[in-house]
Amino acid sequence: MDRPCFTAGRYCLHYGEIKNCDIANGEGVRVTLFVSGCTNHCEHCFQPQTWDFDYGQPFTSETEQQLLDLLAPSYIQGLTLLGGEPFEPKNQAGVAELLRRVRELHSLRAAAMSMNMAYSKAWTVLRTAQEGLGVKLLRSSTGGRNGGGATLTAEGERLLAAYEDYCAKLTAYGETLFAETFAFYDTLTEEKPE
Repeated sequence: MDRPCFTAGRYCLHYGEIKNCDIANGEGVRVTLFVSGCTNHCEHCFQPQTWDFDYGQPFTSETEQQLLDLLAPSYIQGLTLLGGEPFEPKNQAGVAELLRRVRELHSLRAAAMSMNMAYSKAWTVLRTAQEGLGVKLLRSSTGGRNGGGATLTAEGERLLAAYEDYCAKLTAYGETLFAETFAFYDTLTEEKPE
């Protein structure tokens, strides 16, 4: 049964297009996913319709499987993600949640499973975040006598702690602002709607 929408964090990912055997967007022959949603609104953007986070189609588990099938042939060199911004506020929560679960479970695979996310998608999220930030977030070790695992790097821990602190301060400020802005609420008269 198909999930109605692939969620990373709390919002539903949409995409505008999938290109197979793409040689224009990266090294070698690739599969390209054009993700919807961007708030940069660059003046000379050649696809402004993709600014809308709901543009195109929902990214479902069927879409995910289609991508994995397209990536399977040996001549495909990788996946290119375009058309969206991984550090849009809507995307940040998903990246942070993935890092939290890796820290807790000491495994990217277990973290992905706990989020109902494909392992390949988790790696894509992680690689995109690392490329965007310019630092390594995760240290992996392969199996062996004690088994493999994953831990956050010092940079990953620092960025995650800063993000969590930012979210806590933002929430506290939002609650204070809400209370100040709607302080009049208790003084409203009880007029019943018709």
